[in-house]
Amino acid sequence: EIDFITKRQSVMERQFGYGDIHDKIASKIAYESMFLGGSLTLYMEVREAMSHLGVDKLIEADFDHALKDRKNAMRKLLHVDASNIDDETRSLFYFSQERVEFS
Repeated sequence: EIDFITKRQSVMERQFGYGDIHDKIASKIAYESMFLGGSLTLYMEVREAMSHLGVDKLIEADFDHALKDRKNAMRKLLHVDASNIDDETRSLFYFSQERVEFS
């Protein structure tokens, strides 16, 4: 991921503070960077920093939370009375920019 090759380590570590949605997205990109074909050495340095700062556990917790949300949404959609669907349930049928993996 080019973002992490060109930024200062201090910026990367600040983003690992997980302070806002932009930091969370940058951290998630770093977490998944091996899948983007980056340098293994650089990836290992990034992963070590993530582990040291605890951001890897935060990302994994977000993944777990998102999976539970998806399962709950599927369960709700499978059992809803089609003649009486409220707006919240109806929104589960559509992608929403506001519905992100991070809470």
